[in-house]
Amino acid sequence: MCRVLSQLCTCIIVLLTVTHLVANQRQPTAPSPQTVRAIGAQPVPSSAQSQPTGPPQRNKFGQFLEKVETDPVVWITLIIAFFAGWQIRIYGQMRDHAKMTERAYIQPWCLHPGIQFKHFQSGNDVATLHMQIKNCGRTPARITTAVLSLSIRPTGAALPEHPEYPDPIPRQTIKMFLVTNADFFVGDALTLSADDMKALKESRTQTIVALGYVDYIDRFGDRHRAGVGMVYERVTEYVMERRTAGERAPGSNLIFITSPNNNYGLCLAGSPRYPSAYVARP
Repeated sequence: MCRVLSQLCTCIIVLLTVTHLVANQRQPTAPSPQTVRAIGAQPVPSSAQSQPTGPPQRNKFGQFLEKVETDPVVWITLIIAFFAGWQIRIYGQMRDHAKMTERAYIQPWCLHPGIQFKHFQSGNDVATLHMQIKNCGRTPARITTAVLSLSIRPTGAALPEHPEYPDPIPRQTIKMFLVTNADFFVGDALTLSADDMKALKESRTQTIVALGYVDYIDRFGDRHRAGVGMVYERVTEYVMERRTAGERAPGSNLIFITSPNNNYGLCLAGSPRYPSAYVARP
């Protein structure tokens, strides 16, 4: 399509140029003063020469309109300007597409089997979770922050429209250069009482919500944030344990939160212009 339009514009430019040259060659020329004297023409009085004979002078806009109507060069210039602007737009779209396909895509993921419970002699239990952060893109990225938090909430309770992340602690402010297919891990632990364990395991009146995000900068200078939100689901543990042959196949006791505000990828404010392929959270 681009090649056809380019050839068409070239043909139009050549045709208008040839037409303009032919018109200039056919235009009659005024006789010179020597020719006038040779044929014995009477000289024009000086008073007549000083009097204006043509129509009143037009303004600049009127001169431009007259040029557009009579001079093909104006049309050639306008066509060239249009074609140049169209080419600039095409190149801009190609640049944005290249950035979308070549940039880094960081994906946070909660590892299997999900939340693990550990019992201590003090009588308390601890729920632990590890999150894998992997560069699934084609260029490196600089990680700036990675946050993972666990909290207890009533089962079935409505979650906030936008996730409530805790302020990152110093160990979560990570400065890391992550190449393609490389990964690292962050974790969090939540201390549980005996009543909490009973509500989680037996009555199921409470559940654990895992929220995390990672901030990073790609090689093009754009700042991004990728978030993940999951909820502990006791039922999936039975599915994991009732595998054939008594083997515990890879699985997870976490399910995704069905909300685009908890599982997302977006371009942060302050980044250069860039059409994000992800859904931007308001």
